[in-house]
Parts: sequence; structure tokens; C-alpha cells
Amino acid sequence: MEQGFSFGRGTDLGLTLIVVVALTTPIALTWMLANLLNNKHVLEKAVVKETLGLYPPGPATIPHEAVEDSYIASYHIPKGTRVLANLRKLHRDPSIWLNPDKFMPEIFLTEETGGVAVLGQHFELIPFGSGRRSCPGITFALQVLHLALARILQGFSITTQMNKPVDKAEGLGITLVKATPLEAQILPCNIL
Repeated sequence: MEQGFSFGRGTDLGLTLIVVVALTTPIALTWMLANLLNNKHVLEKAVVKETLGLYPPGPATIPHEAVEDSYIASYHIPKGTRVLANLRKLHRDPSIWLNPDKFMPEIFLTEETGGVAVLGQHFELIPFGSGRRSCPGITFALQVLHLALARILQGFSITTQMNKPVDKAEGLGITLVKATPLEAQILPCNIL
């Protein structure tokens, strides 16, 4: 008699987190490096928030279902309707953000917007979703992004060919990838 192997709920969740992080982290790091290459004067501390705001790896939330008839502004949402939030539009709302299409990480260093986190409590910036269905790997993803970016910036000098600006055209899909590959010259720094 053959014995099979089955995954428990914890194993399934763990494998899901690994797969999701493996897909979205490189996308976020690519956008961060593209933004840094075009804006060499910015501070690394705020780059993560601003990049996740402008280029969330998943540009829409996971589907939700209306549990009752609702109205949003003058729009009727019937019970049972599948609803997705357009994070790209939300994160670039000119009624909330000054120059919403411009890469300005310094806005997160001010007293007014410095407290805006990406953990799902501030609805103007929710790259990981919010509520019960937010990404379960938020803190892990943020730690990986900060650590990876810090190690890259500490150990390497990164430039573009002839200091040309990086093309930031966006691709189409479930995740928000760059339309073209990020081309950069990466040289090791001389660390004493």
C-alpha cells in the first residue's frame, strides 16, 4: 500500500507566501532601482513607500464580494457583485497626493505624511491590501525589500548607460512589471 504525503494548512500557507514573495519582490526591487537611477538625490528610507505607492506589484486588490446592495457615490453595487480596488488609481489620486505621478519619496519624510504606513491602516496607500484579506506577508515583504535594497546600495555603485534616464513604461498583467527590462551597470564598491 502506497503512502502519500499531504500538506496541512500551515504548509500550504507557507508555500503560498514563498511563491508570492518570489514573484512580487523582484518586481518591487526593479521599480525601486529604476526610481533611484532616475532620482539619485533621494533618501533610501522613503523610497520603499513611494515606489510601492507609484508601482504596487499587484495593481489591484484581490476580488471581494458585496454582501449587500450598496452605493458608492451614485453607483449601485448589487449584492453578490465582485469588486476590485484599482490601487494604481487610488495611490495616484491628486486630491490626496501632491504631484501624484512624480517620484517624490521626500513626502514621506514630512510630519504630515511621514506617518502614512503601507500596512493597510491608511487607505490612501494600501499596496498590500487592507483588512482581513490583506497580504499575510506584509512585514516579511517589507523586511526583504529594505534589506535587499540596503545591501545593493551599500555594496554596489549603480548607474545607467551614459547616465540616460530609465524608461519607466509599465507592462500589463496581474502584476505591475516594467514594460522593458531594467538595464543598469552594477559595479562593486570598494569597501574598506
